[in-house]
Amino acid sequence: MENLDLIPSPPKTPRLAEGTDFQIPPLDGSLTLPQIYDWQLHNSPNHRLFVFSDSNGAVRNITWKEAIAAIYTGARSLRSRIQNVVATKHRVPVVAILSSADAITYFTTLMCVLRADCIVFPISPRNSAAAVAHLLGKVGVDHVLVGREAAMQDLIVESLAKLKETSPSQPSPTYSPTFIFDEIFLPSFEEALVLKPDELPLTTQSNDPVLYLHSSGSTALPKPIPFTNKKMIQIGQIPWFGEQDWTGKVLSVHVMPMYHGMGVSQLAWAATAGLVVAGFEPKVPSILPTPDNLFEGARSTSSDIILCVPSFLEAWARRPDYVSWLASRSGVIYGGGPLNREAGDYMTRQGVSIFILYGMSEVGILSPMLPARTEGNYDWSYFRFTDWTKNHWKPHGDDLYELIIVDHPYCTPSIINTQVDGIPAYATSDLFIPHPTKSGYWRIHGRVDDQIVHTTGEKTNPGPLENLLNQDPHVATAVMFGHGRFNAGVLIEPKPAFRFDPADEKKLEEFRNAVWPSIERMNEFAPQHSRLFKEMILVGSPSKPFTYTAKNTARRQAIIRDYDEEISKIYEIVSETTQSEISPPTSWNLGSTTSFVRAVVASVLTHAVKDEDDLFQHGCDSLQATWIRNSVLRALKDAAGLDSRLITNNFVYEHPTINRLSMFVFSLAVGGMAPAPLDDEAKKLVMHELLERYSRDFPASRPGNAARVHGSEKVVLLTGSTGSLGSYVLHSLIKDPAVKHVYVLNRSHKEQDTVARLRKSFEQRGLDASELVDDKVTVLEADLSDEKALGLEDTEFRTIQDTVTHIVDVAWRVDFNLNVISFRTNLKSMRNLVDIAIRQGAHYTFASTLSVCRNSSEPSAREELMPPEASLGNGYSESKWVAEHIIARATSSTGLRASIIRVGQLSGGLNGSWMTKEWLPSLIHASALMKCIPDDDRVVSWIPLHVAGKAVVDLLGSSAPPPGDSDNLAIFHLIHPKPVPWTTLARSFSQKLGASLVPYPEWLRSLEESSTRPGSESLNAVTILDFYKSVSKKTDLKEGCEAFGMPILDVERTVKASGVLGDERLAQLGEKDASQWLGYWRSVGLVL
Repeated sequence: MENLDLIPSPPKTPRLAEGTDFQIPPLDGSLTLPQIYDWQLHNSPNHRLFVFSDSNGAVRNITWKEAIAAIYTGARSLRSRIQNVVATKHRVPVVAILSSADAITYFTTLMCVLRADCIVFPISPRNSAAAVAHLLGKVGVDHVLVGREAAMQDLIVESLAKLKETSPSQPSPTYSPTFIFDEIFLPSFEEALVLKPDELPLTTQSNDPVLYLHSSGSTALPKPIPFTNKKMIQIGQIPWFGEQDWTGKVLSVHVMPMYHGMGVSQLAWAATAGLVVAGFEPKVPSILPTPDNLFEGARSTSSDIILCVPSFLEAWARRPDYVSWLASRSGVIYGGGPLNREAGDYMTRQGVSIFILYGMSEVGILSPMLPARTEGNYDWSYFRFTDWTKNHWKPHGDDLYELIIVDHPYCTPSIINTQVDGIPAYATSDLFIPHPTKSGYWRIHGRVDDQIVHTTGEKTNPGPLENLLNQDPHVATAVMFGHGRFNAGVLIEPKPAFRFDPADEKKLEEFRNAVWPSIERMNEFAPQHSRLFKEMILVGSPSKPFTYTAKNTARRQAIIRDYDEEISKIYEIVSETTQSEISPPTSWNLGSTTSFVRAVVASVLTHAVKDEDDLFQHGCDSLQATWIRNSVLRALKDAAGLDSRLITNNFVYEHPTINRLSMFVFSLAVGGMAPAPLDDEAKKLVMHELLERYSRDFPASRPGNAARVHGSEKVVLLTGSTGSLGSYVLHSLIKDPAVKHVYVLNRSHKEQDTVARLRKSFEQRGLDASELVDDKVTVLEADLSDEKALGLEDTEFRTIQDTVTHIVDVAWRVDFNLNVISFRTNLKSMRNLVDIAIRQGAHYTFASTLSVCRNSSEPSAREELMPPEASLGNGYSESKWVAEHIIARATSSTGLRASIIRVGQLSGGLNGSWMTKEWLPSLIHASALMKCIPDDDRVVSWIPLHVAGKAVVDLLGSSAPPPGDSDNLAIFHLIHPKPVPWTTLARSFSQKLGASLVPYPEWLRSLEESSTRPGSESLNAVTILDFYKSVSKKTDLKEGCEAFGMPILDVERTVKASGVLGDERLAQLGEKDASQWLGYWRSVGLVL
């Protein structure tokens, strides 16, 4: 070999088992990979290289000696096939492989080509013919080994035809059938091991290319990536940078395509670290992997390490017997896409060591191979990089960093596209998020270049495919989507002459047909997993135009965020069977109207409800309410001729049962007018009825229990911990040394377990999710409306009853559109917790709202009970009034000790997190689009979440009741004691959004005009328009209100009782806070 700098020795040597039959070859680059294979023939002839189980269950081991014989046999055969190429071209021949052969045969074929002193180029058979032709021409392939299957034969013929068409002067490569197992693995192989003088010479040098991979097959022009001899030896050192030894361990590659970078890595790892490669039984056609046959293949070969895709791991998580066996292995490595959080958490809890596979063809495998086994590793989605690479992290904002690999002796990138401090480097375009507490650990976030990763692990590179579609005369811009989905779709903005309302089904069908020929042409270039179906063509609305950069390129992520709801909907439609549209009644009577409403509700909700059931107590959310509303409005408009603009937006909330909604719709259809809404007196009557209903038959307190509250250690039961305030209350309880234990009760969720939701809530709000594994925290799924045991196991419920000293009840549905009667489940749940507090002598703290004082006649609402009229305005505040008075009755009649904390407006968390559906983020979202922000010269007393959470804990068990109330009841107002003018914040928003400050009535008129335009449902501000209208009624009041009509509240007692609120160092809100909130809203796509 040429005299070049050698590769440094790796940092450690495997601890080889005593008596091992594998010897470590030179790893300094003094031998090429084919030469190391020759070396192993003489030094490790009896060590296993391959293992598989056949159809009868018998396990076959293949030693290095037998494998080398097969490699020599194949190399001789290949040299005879290409002897004319060797004779006429004075360069190293390039031999491509186009095959879907099994792992063991493909592995051996790769080495056959290398041992024949050729450059090998494995090409993915999933590429289109156009892509294969491009690769053959770009590299100058001389010969192709083609799979025996008809599909492979057709692909090579079509590819060569494409090559001739695009490059008529370039010679076409010859091709022949690829090797099959039985042709090269001969029963008697000793003779094949004998090389004649000058037979199969090796001439390539250290820096000569000996192998090509190619970039993603999702592009019409994939790029070849060269690997030198030196690079292959560098890859061979990767196992020495891990934390587990590989020698003699069996690696299951049943699912791994050998034309992939990870597949090619096995050539080096087997030779340098002595791992044993397990695959399916070699057959033609090869066995297609499934979760079951991969698992059986791994188990039958006693694989220590299993490679798989996320969907397989998720399937295994549903099989306890599979999980049990996997827990006994050294590890499971997944790659190619994101793993479901619940599946990963479950597997790790069961003792399975799960590791991420991260790497790229341009560099190699970058995640550790392997990390140490883990126990209960809840941070499995993060990983650290080893010293095999030298990394540079380029900031991209929002705590995102792009990984750049810098050239150094252990790892030389195969592609150089940038420099770091003058040193050649490769910018990966991969974005990462650092672990919040573990230095050096990172989680993959996405791609700078917007590559789409499907749930199958396959990737779509949208750029080239979009460029093809943009050539269509009907298309202005095409944006592909499908990240985290099974298949891809495309969102198209038509050229101005062809724009239409996509809600027009006839025009939508015509447009899809018009662009379909271009889609078909694009599909010819796209790999199979990136091809589009006609049903996945989504057309942009004229009311929601695409946004572009200064260079007039589409802002992909912003556009996809803008159309998130439409994208989600199209996947739902495609995944379901075809449904016939619901026709309105041909004649309007109460029976036909009820049948129509019943059908509309059934099409939206996932389960049946009775005609008298409250829809919102059966899972109906605001989006589903909108679907019901729109279906009804279309029917009233089309069949009854009504002007839908005259009908209130909130009628589903005001009539939340099928019976009541049917009566409402019927009265409109036949009379043209809606039933009169409830007046204030009627609302107060409903509130008092609910108060009487949930104030009956309080239990008796058990003797001696009252003393428990005054103990030195608190045992707290907390509800609502996944909400904004609840998360910060839990954080403060964990940090409080006076709190011995916290029982966290949260309702179950069909898509995520309780701990996962809690972790997500903490992470979303800038809190350290690792706090949740503290021994002082117990997280349980509960049904608070279950009066027997809160939906808990009997032992869990008894333990809580016997130990709890304080109950902090934060859980409450936040929906300003709901009628007060739709909060009955919340009231029932609260009453159940009150009863537990009474029986056990626990202190009960209830998170109420300042809105119960919204109509207070006092200049400054005092910390005392309010009359019902003070809370009128929406069902949320009215339900909180009912709850406050239930508590007051309990304290006066049972001896219950309780606190009511009226929570004011909570602002963003430590990271600026402020939930996007709330009224202020919705206001900012609408303002950014309308380019105007409401002005108000009054103050706001909004309180940051971390301050509010600490204040709630400060107030636990406080016994400072206001005058005139029960000695057992204290009422507090949780607001900022140092209000700030709204204009201070508004000017900051105005400057950063380029929006002007306008009087509130003018802003409201702009919003009302926006609400009449098609697609206005995407503005959350429109869905809570009535809330903004109610604010408008108070904009002219200069006294008795803060900005936006919020009541002025007395906080004297609260400040005295709370250390954090009474601290003089507590800062006012300011421009820094506004910038932080805006930064968060931008990071989640609310504003651009």
